[in-house]
Amino acid sequence: MKKRIVVFVFTVLLIYSSINYYIYIHGIEALSAYPNIVPWYNLVFVILSTAFILDRFLSRKYTSGIVKILNYIGSFWLDAMLYFFLILVVLDVLRLTDHIFHYSPLLIHGNIPDVKLIAMMACMTLVSGILVFGYINQHRPHVRNLHLHIFKQTKNLSSLKIVAVSDLHMGFLFNNGNIEKLVKLINEQNPDLVLFLGDVVTEDVLPVLRKDIGAPLKKIVSTFGVFGILGNHEYIGGVKRTKKYIESLGVKILRDSSVLINDEIYILGRDDKERAAHGYSPRKILEELLQPLDPAKPVILMDHQPVGILETSAMNIDLQLSGHTHHGQLWPFNYITKAVFEISSGYKMINNTHFYVSNGYGAWGPPIRIGSRPELVVLNLSFNK
Repeated sequence: MKKRIVVFVFTVLLIYSSINYYIYIHGIEALSAYPNIVPWYNLVFVILSTAFILDRFLSRKYTSGIVKILNYIGSFWLDAMLYFFLILVVLDVLRLTDHIFHYSPLLIHGNIPDVKLIAMMACMTLVSGILVFGYINQHRPHVRNLHLHIFKQTKNLSSLKIVAVSDLHMGFLFNNGNIEKLVKLINEQNPDLVLFLGDVVTEDVLPVLRKDIGAPLKKIVSTFGVFGILGNHEYIGGVKRTKKYIESLGVKILRDSSVLINDEIYILGRDDKERAAHGYSPRKILEELLQPLDPAKPVILMDHQPVGILETSAMNIDLQLSGHTHHGQLWPFNYITKAVFEISSGYKMINNTHFYVSNGYGAWGPPIRIGSRPELVVLNLSFNK
């Protein structure tokens, strides 16, 4: 296990360093005619490129103002780095093809130093614009309403309104103010039931605990209570103290267990599939979890990662709610999540099982989204009578 972690960390650092070096060299090349600017460029680039790494190490023990600043800088640089890299790759392809086919005008070839500087400024402007757009987009959550019919009978409840929240990623960049806004939005829906679909906290659990960032969640009003499951980030941050903290906020965590609502609807929560990678025994299989349940009653399953979709659809499960994917969060990663998961985002019905995969409400890393919107999911369920 330790060997696997070392290999993973080394691979991530290698990729991160390579991309940064690629961007850095292009910047130096663009400033070749302006040597007086290079020392300032070097200083700024070192701060930007090392902030994320420093924050990863320091935030596990410290929550000082300096660590918070490093968190902001490092997180936003992650997104900037992605789009600088993509833009530079496109420019390099254009430059290579121009070298072969000579299609650019003489004006460009005759003013190489100025053209490089202009290209650098244009890249910086474009990336800045992307980040501003993504920041605004992340702070405009969408309330998504779905009306679904469950093909099982209930005695007393003809309908059930569920508010589902996924991937808050509470931390330095998602704090009390964001939680207050979320709670207000949840209570405006007048829910019968509130479900948290995992990754309530990000891996940096220390600032969440010390500043009690999740405290506003105690104000959630729901007829049948508030339940949740653990995601992969709860395990990254330390599952025992994270679970204890989340439950102190009034959220009952279901770990491979179920609860019967109003004596007629099961809420079943699976533990995250990555628990085994963190030294715990593998999670229980679905057959084992379903065995003690009355098959005539509706079953709503929470599973943080939308895996095993076809397996679930073959079981006696009426609705599965998941998150985890963020639908990529940043374009073009949505194409990757579409390729990896049967459902990357939104609704799908397979056999008699409804599936919904949420984009999530928060964001991992910087509070930026390109290509998807954060959402609060409201499920209006009706049943056979």
